[in-house]
Amino acid sequence: MAQEPTVEVLLNRFRNELQSVFYPFFVVSIIERNSSANRQEIKEQIASLTGGTIEMEVASHNRLIGRLEKTFRLIEPSGRESDPSLVRYRLTQKGKRLYSESLNQIIYPLSDILPTG
Repeated sequence: MAQEPTVEVLLNRFRNELQSVFYPFFVVSIIERNSSANRQEIKEQIASLTGGTIEMEVASHNRLIGRLEKTFRLIEPSGRESDPSLVRYRLTQKGKRLYSESLNQIIYPLSDILPTG
């Protein structure tokens, strides 16, 4: 008979699922909050805001930034830097709209089910 997973195993699994959903939102949110940000600033702010509980390896983080820019067109470079680590990103109009709708349809309604301090 298979052994039930421990709370620790389930918590790690839950954290990984949340990360896959919220990490892209955090990227867009940080760019919106700061008007622009480079890859390192985004990564550092996510780690700081989440107390390090939501983090991504550098390669995965960079792939996500690339997808947000090239595949989904939610962000765009705000300058002409040749070094990818120095490129600052800003939200496109589509990115601004998605961020706003995400807040209204997903994030704000969470306050109805989350416990208060």
